[in-house]
Amino acid sequence: MPEQMIKGMILKGRLLFLEKTFGPGSMLKVLAFLKGRTKEVMSDPKNIRATGWYEFTINKELDRAIFKAYGKGDQGLYRQMGGFSNEFQDSVSSVDNYSSPWKFLRLQANAFPRFWDPGRLELLEVRTSGDCEAVMRFHEVRSTRENCLTNIGFLEKGLAMCGTTDIKVWETQCTEDPKVPYCEIRMTFRWPPKMP
Repeated sequence: MPEQMIKGMILKGRLLFLEKTFGPGSMLKVLAFLKGRTKEVMSDPKNIRATGWYEFTINKELDRAIFKAYGKGDQGLYRQMGGFSNEFQDSVSSVDNYSSPWKFLRLQANAFPRFWDPGRLELLEVRTSGDCEAVMRFHEVRSTRENCLTNIGFLEKGLAMCGTTDIKVWETQCTEDPKVPYCEIRMTFRWPPKMP
């Protein structure tokens, strides 16, 4: 498999997450846990181009360093990072992504190759009204459990922004295990919400 690459916008979102969550200068604490190419890139964030391609290893090592610096052992921080990424994406987009959960999920599936290379996101719509169910499969991606947690946080936040209720999002398999062919995340939620 070719080296996994991600768009710089993902790295920029992490930098903004640090600033908004832990305050200006919070990246300095994270840098202490970085080395090599990742430290080189993240030491000069103004040179990170939102549309440029960067090694996924940078994102992986950055997320783990943020967790070491600020996570206090709580892996919920990865979900929080993913949720923030959704808000960040919304702030730079002129598209109304959140008028329905299905529009949101389809947009993510269509947009995925613009942010990951290689990569393809398959959306399976199991039940589309009432007690809804969906499955996302991330193909051609060699991920990590931490990255899947950020994806879960991203999806939880997006579904909430669509007005869905009773949201549950969980991972069933991850390509961190080399025997697994794709990452899979399942979701259940209520749409449209029950009237009071």
